[in-house]
Amino acid sequence: MIIPRKNYRLILSMDYQGMHSRLAMFMSRLIIVTITALMFFSVPLPKAIAYPQDQFSECVLSAKANPVLVGVQEAFIEGFCDCALTAILDEEKNDKTSVSQCAKRTLNR
Repeated sequence: MIIPRKNYRLILSMDYQGMHSRLAMFMSRLIIVTITALMFFSVPLPKAIAYPQDQFSECVLSAKANPVLVGVQEAFIEGFCDCALTAILDEEKNDKTSVSQCAKRTLNR
């Protein structure tokens, strides 16, 4: 059976439109999934504290007892202890260099 040329074009265009709508649906779903994944993975996670809280308290108490740090605000001392303990215990850096870098960064204001 011979199909007239007009109908053949109509059949091809209907198949193309069906394929086009499926592709458009797939692409829209892919875009939604990608945006959702980017939003989920771009949220900053809270910093985990690995050093024990009692070591932090000891550091703050010994820093307050240090005559060089008399008159320094407690917030600066806590920042120093957090910096030093994080560098020494969490990042496994050298004790002396970590303490001096944290002192320069947090106490020299």
